Amino acid sequence: MAEAVGAHAAGGSVERAAVRIRAGLSVDAAAVEHGVALSAGRHQQLAGVSEIVGVGTLPSARHRGLALGVTAALVADARWWERKPSSCRQVTTTSRESTLDWASAGPERR
Repeated sequence: MAEAVGAHAAGGSVERAAVRIRAGLSVDAAAVEHGVALSAGRHQQLAGVSEIVGVGTLPSARHRGLALGVTAALVADARWWERKPSSCRQVTTTSRESTLDWASAGPERR
């Protein structure tokens, strides 16, 4: 696995993703429990349109509404971006079973 990760990083994809995140063009959101991302996704902006991509949930964490929460956070962020841009924020929410940290990497929203 380390070889596969190294091969992708060597191709410059990690640097390109980091540049897009710092510029606010890509925003990642995740439902995190005990330091483990259970569900995550991203929205990418280009020419005034934002695309939500790659929302997924670990099989062991399904049927808890986590993908719905991640998607809702991404939609809210994309709509917020239309009004005012600006690095990372973290919001805590409580589910039926536990407290989850909704971590989102992207321009800070105030």
